[in-house]
Amino acid sequence: MEGNESEQIDRAASAHARWLVRLRSAILAGGSEFQPDDVRDDRSCDFGRWLYGAFPPRPRGAASFEEIRTVHARFHQRAAEILALALAGRKREAAAAMDSQGDFMQLSGTLLLRLKELKKL
Repeated sequence: MEGNESEQIDRAASAHARWLVRLRSAILAGGSEFQPDDVRDDRSCDFGRWLYGAFPPRPRGAASFEEIRTVHARFHQRAAEILALALAGRKREAAAAMDSQGDFMQLSGTLLLRLKELKKL
């Protein structure tokens, strides 16, 4: 991701949000261009490539950097599980797993919050 640190963080947050939309679309459609094993890899998305590659050096030293990596990996694990449910035709279970009070959306919220905190460094 190009641009200054703040722009990179904003683009990373947008890339993360696009995954939520893709996952909801997969639940509704019962299909996806992605497979659970591919989604499970937290380095394969735009956010992950940035996080493990071109992430700016200054915030890389922040305490929240490791938390971001951990939460991002957990997010992908849960996203893969939800996608597997959707592809198996278990729409109701998949949708319930994305409930706003569930752990998946809490992971998502934590990730976005930590990114926002990085912008303040």
